[in-house]
Amino acid sequence: MVKKISVKLLDLCAKKDSELNKNRRLDYLYDCYACDKENTSVEKFHDLVNNYYYKYAADLYTFPWDLTQYYHEIFKNLAPGCDVIDIGAGTGFSYKLIRDIGYEYNKYWFVEPSKDMSDRLDVDDPKLQIENGYIESCWDKLSFSNNKKIFIMNATLHHIIDLESFGAALRSNMNENDIFFLPYEPNNGYHLTLLGRFYKCVGFIAQPISSIKTIIRQSFFFKYYKKYVAKPNSNIPDDHLSKSLQDLIDDNIVKDGFTREMIYATTDYGVYDNWKGIKMPNEFNEGFYTLDNISKLLGLEIVYLKTYSYLHDEDYGFFKKRNMLDGFLRNNFNKSGAFLCIALKKNSLVAKV
Repeated sequence: MVKKISVKLLDLCAKKDSELNKNRRLDYLYDCYACDKENTSVEKFHDLVNNYYYKYAADLYTFPWDLTQYYHEIFKNLAPGCDVIDIGAGTGFSYKLIRDIGYEYNKYWFVEPSKDMSDRLDVDDPKLQIENGYIESCWDKLSFSNNKKIFIMNATLHHIIDLESFGAALRSNMNENDIFFLPYEPNNGYHLTLLGRFYKCVGFIAQPISSIKTIIRQSFFFKYYKKYVAKPNSNIPDDHLSKSLQDLIDDNIVKDGFTREMIYATTDYGVYDNWKGIKMPNEFNEGFYTLDNISKLLGLEIVYLKTYSYLHDEDYGFFKKRNMLDGFLRNNFNKSGAFLCIALKKNSLVAKV
């Protein structure tokens, strides 16, 4: 029987029993929708979906919230001369912000797999080193430095599939008390808060409409209309997903039935909201990071934690992203916002995962 992912499995990935759940959400999508399994591994399938997504997504990466205060609160406590390792640096959001607040770094490692993204950063900085690849290809280069480091992943941690393995590699490249800074990550426990439950009720009302739209988009007549009749509309917010999906189908990467929502779930892998509408057997859900398990998953000590965007749900848009009430909630309920700002440090006394 096929069911939706269960909320009760949210903290499953924090458990130590490796036999508890060997399957992953990615494995299910691969098994059901990958076209050429003989020549395409599940990891390669994941990379292909990512590449097709970012082909059209480079223009989309801006941040609706002003994160300056969070960067300032972290960097004001750092002595000048740290190495900055920006993992998933995108188009340079963190780089520009760190320059704007005036922090003097020793070297800035700009690690971004997508050259389309990093090419948007057009600066002349002798301390800047751009690495177009995944962080796994950079660990050896970073290990030669004994300098104090701050690692940054801005809206990037949720792209990592295996957080325990990533955390182990990260710790091995950190010196004692080095910082790992996550200024912008979805709070996967937000749906359990009062406002989150309110939005869930609204979503229950809106779900039939969403399901009908999905069925229509998958029909032959709609696809024919979109491909041969309709004029392209670049003003549609998620049109990049439609373009990516069409390319994936045309290039025989995915089978019919793979949806735009599945593209987003594959790329932003660790976001609960991206998966809650995708039906699959529960044994394929390995869980998500939460405030309760993120320290244990990474093997690091939390030293700074705030959440923000309390009156937030982009599907329904009832509230502005920032207003006086949101600020009040942020100051009084620092763990209940829709997004996390968190800093962790390496502490040898923290038990390894």
